[in-house]
Amino acid sequence: MSTLKLFARKTAATLLDKSGVLRLRTAWGERFRVLMYHRVIDPETVPYPLEPGMYVRPETFRMHMGVLARDANLLPLDELVSMISQRRRIPRRSVAVTFDDGWYDNLAYAVPILREYRIPATIFLATSFIGSSAMFWTDTAAIALRACLLAGGVHTRLDERALRNSLSSAESTDVMSTLSALHGLK
Repeated sequence: MSTLKLFARKTAATLLDKSGVLRLRTAWGERFRVLMYHRVIDPETVPYPLEPGMYVRPETFRMHMGVLARDANLLPLDELVSMISQRRRIPRRSVAVTFDDGWYDNLAYAVPILREYRIPATIFLATSFIGSSAMFWTDTAAIALRACLLAGGVHTRLDERALRNSLSSAESTDVMSTLSALHGLK
């Protein structure tokens, strides 16, 4: 085999592997999948940086649900769990869609798309956050990191008064406690 052909085959194999196409093809060999989302939101609408991998944009979520509606056997999570616990046969390509934490954007953006495609979903609510101004630690850390970067870098001490003035009172309390913990980790 010529060097050029060998190079072309290795390149194609690497591209297929990196793209995830081969994993998708073999993934359907399993009986079921549980897809877990956190947030469905446009990150530009949030006043602090969102952690990559913790959200999808509404248009991306719509594409995901379109593919699932076309290619999957969609089941409510409780039905899938029941089938597993009763050792009933689970149809191939079964998928349950779930959301962690119960963000408002799940209701605002995800639910209309789920209804459009008639896809059942389970939303797990972080009940201790309902009606409070408490923030998830990941958001608190993102705000703290942003504040550090705006203050001239992660390695500099922050002007606590300037930081408190740039944040809401709830953000300020959470961020200051996070920063105190971070400074303690030096």
